[in-house]
Amino acid sequence: MAEDDMYFDDPNDYGVEEDDDGDGGSGSYTPNRGGAPSSAAAAAPPGTVVSSAATTTPVRPHGSPGAAFMPRLASDTFVSNQPAQARERVFSPDDVISQLIDPTVTQVSQVLNWSRSSTLALLRHYKWKRETLTENYFADPDQVIRKTKIRNSTEDVNWTTAESECLMCFDDVPAKQAAHLSCGHVFCTDCWNGHLRYALDNNAANSVSTRCPMKGCPVVCGELTFQTMLSLRPADAKYLSKYRSFLVSSFVSDSECCAYCPAPGCTFIIYYPGVSRRALCQPVSCRCGKRFCFLCNGPDHAPASCTNWKQWLLKEQSESETANWVMANTKLCAGCGKATEKNGGCNHMTCSQCKYEWCWVCEGEWSKHGSSYYKCNFFDSTKEDKSKTSARDSARTELERYLFYYSRYRNHEQSQKLDGVVMAKVRRHIREEVARCNGRTMVDVDFIERTASVLIECRHMLMYSYVYAFYLTDMRAKALFEYNQSQLEYFTEMLSGYVEKPAALDRQEVVNRTAIADSMLTKLKEGCLQF
Repeated sequence: MAEDDMYFDDPNDYGVEEDDDGDGGSGSYTPNRGGAPSSAAAAAPPGTVVSSAATTTPVRPHGSPGAAFMPRLASDTFVSNQPAQARERVFSPDDVISQLIDPTVTQVSQVLNWSRSSTLALLRHYKWKRETLTENYFADPDQVIRKTKIRNSTEDVNWTTAESECLMCFDDVPAKQAAHLSCGHVFCTDCWNGHLRYALDNNAANSVSTRCPMKGCPVVCGELTFQTMLSLRPADAKYLSKYRSFLVSSFVSDSECCAYCPAPGCTFIIYYPGVSRRALCQPVSCRCGKRFCFLCNGPDHAPASCTNWKQWLLKEQSESETANWVMANTKLCAGCGKATEKNGGCNHMTCSQCKYEWCWVCEGEWSKHGSSYYKCNFFDSTKEDKSKTSARDSARTELERYLFYYSRYRNHEQSQKLDGVVMAKVRRHIREEVARCNGRTMVDVDFIERTASVLIECRHMLMYSYVYAFYLTDMRAKALFEYNQSQLEYFTEMLSGYVEKPAALDRQEVVNRTAIADSMLTKLKEGCLQF
């Protein structure tokens, strides 16, 4: 495998099924394509993950270890001096420079026979797509230079040997007090420092592509220029670290293989060369303990897709559900059109705004209901507004469906938080048991910590499985998915009972049930993520 190979080509080359509509939606529950689990599911004992008779060919999920799934990779990206791997790695900012940026710049610089600073500027322009840059350059180098307005120039900072005029402040500057790059534009050290500091203070990540101060000059100020000019004064030392920080920031923002950990205060970068942008969700973990989705930088929302998770958040945070509730639970006053909620048993409504009196049942004028021609209990097809009734019923149904999934989503979220508290109690219980030394060792009691860990993973999966199910439209797949989901819920609650009362437990029984729950969790996740 070539050293510069990083990305997958086409997932179809490796047996991975794509989302047909290309919208990154929820896809379908593929391992068990078939009818609803009518007889087989009903007869299966708890803990059985049921599949229909018609199943697809097993597909190794993306990111699974094993040489059998080692893909052929494309070369259109940067290189690394580390062996290519299928899973993510965590780098510090310094590691990104030494292990990712420097090797890439060095190799491309040698291929193009350009200076490092000019090569760095070209790579940034091409979003660190090495192969695209080299192909375009060797096809038409002049066009690349015209398009990027970057030309090859040496990185040397040349000091003047005689008195010269600064082209920015127009002062006469003694020898060795002014310098120029390969373009020959001379500036004094004060102007150089001001130019570079201004770029770092105002251009952020773009400061790594700072040009010569002369207007229109294409020569790039490389790292050597920053180091030379900003090391003249001790007070400017902070700007050197700023430059390196912006270099890493520009690299991470431009590269599709890198992402910052979203945890507050964390500076680690996740490097994932084998990530598939077509995946529903790509969970990764940082050294700080934060687990998140590499694709959208949100929480680990597997099995829900990034698109569905964003839709769910929008639905949860916006006022769309409030509008649905208003439509489902209120009616408009016929007098002024104000939405009115019925807060009592009487159907005689009096609008608080216009004082119009009307009937809640038929929405007609109330004065007709107290006379001999009371007709509220008679159906009149000529007066019924079918579109209004249909809209109200549709809104009520949609609201009820959303609340069904939302309440279970929130329940598992709350239970997950409480299980985290229980985990701390479990660890304290283990320490106490070992401290008593009643012939029990760590091996005899640490199984319950494993159970607590699996419990938290199951809660996490179940929480987002309701988001997945809310947007799952294939009814056959949904019926089977919900059956397997219910089986996982059954064992999750069983593990929760074990963890809450760990004092007198049958070790082998707990270990077996934990293994079953863990296996079901894995199978359910794989079933959702294969698409």
